[in-house]
Amino acid sequence: MTTSELTIIFQGPMSWVGENSILTHPLGKESGIYLWTAETPKGFETYYVGETIVSFSERLGQHHKDQLSGKYAFYDADALREGKKKGIWTGIVGFKDANIQTFHDNFSEWNPKNLAFIKSVKLFVAPLPIHDSPEIHKRLLHRVEGAFIEYLRSQEGNFLDKTRHSRRLRKTETPIPARVEGPERLIGFPANIIV
Repeated sequence: MTTSELTIIFQGPMSWVGENSILTHPLGKESGIYLWTAETPKGFETYYVGETIVSFSERLGQHHKDQLSGKYAFYDADALREGKKKGIWTGIVGFKDANIQTFHDNFSEWNPKNLAFIKSVKLFVAPLPIHDSPEIHKRLLHRVEGAFIEYLRSQEGNFLDKTRHSRRLRKTETPIPARVEGPERLIGFPANIIV
């Protein structure tokens, strides 16, 4: 990989739907790292870190569909705004005992809560320029995603979902220093990180 240093600039907050939707925002055409956050009294708490080689609007559009279908967990939106994670549905991703039938059996009760959760999600994106080849670019995205997951997990009282795996730096790879910028209210991110 030929990258000697990165600058990662998170922009947002955005939403899935309504005003400032990532699906229609100009940044939606970019690719890179994205965050799902909850706006709490302390600021924006990150509970999901992702990466995409396709556009943010395409990837987050797929997440939106998966969220609506019960594939993903969702939380009580009011509790999130208070800085608490109160799960309503575990989702079927990462939970071998989860049964989609349970989601469908509870759909009429849970659907309004899932929609409230979707509306409460605040998205941040950090476009990263394409490097060398798609394979190298994808690996760089994995490394950046993994570095943020590892860093957030190391923070006391972090908000990160426990099901998220990390594709961190391999022993055979050269570390890349990265400078991180973003809104002041984005909680828990370092000014510098190694990817």
